Amino acid sequence: MNEKMKDRTKDKLKAVFSLVFILAMILLISYIIYSDLVNLQFFSQNKLFSVFVYILILALEVVVLPINSYPLIPIASNLFGWVSAGIYSLLGWTLGSFIAFFIAQRYGKPLLTKIVSLKNIEKFEKRIPQENVFLSVVLLRIFLPTDIVSYALGLFTKMKKTTYITATLIGYAPISFVISYLGIIPFYYQIVGFIIGGIILLIGGWLMIKTIDKKQRR
Repeated sequence: MNEKMKDRTKDKLKAVFSLVFILAMILLISYIIYSDLVNLQFFSQNKLFSVFVYILILALEVVVLPINSYPLIPIASNLFGWVSAGIYSLLGWTLGSFIAFFIAQRYGKPLLTKIVSLKNIEKFEKRIPQENVFLSVVLLRIFLPTDIVSYALGLFTKMKKTTYITATLIGYAPISFVISYLGIIPFYYQIVGFIIGGIILLIGGWLMIKTIDKKQRR
């Protein structure tokens, strides 16, 4: 096995372990909320403040914070209702993604080196299609909803900002509302739902990357 194959295998394993960890954290927090083990009265009584903080955390997570905000969604669903939580999640992620995209497009590598790893961003360079970019961004958002994608798209494409925002909104919408809805249903159904969703994301992401790699080799 050559070095490139080893790196790809490591990336795949990291993706699987990361997804499993995130799903486990979501289920753990859902269980805590479902079992009333945490008092959310302060946030319930200060909803405007809570909404602001929630959207801010999701936006910052995309740009600079080394965390994943998915586990926060069940909390938001129980505080605001699943529809509102879906909307706020969509706004937070889209705002953060736009900021990351703008930074990469406007300031390039000199500034990015102070925020994220260029090595991770450059891994996506060959996997960003130059044709049907709008649809590609939508699919990337569904199956690879990471902050690195936002920086890579800003750095390696010439997309218009309005086009990028529209594609990002469409791509993030399914995840935002599905996870928000799962956050309010009975816990055992959540387990089944998140397992099925995780499998779909893994298979979809793998197929998408494989398809892009094949096109690049032609």
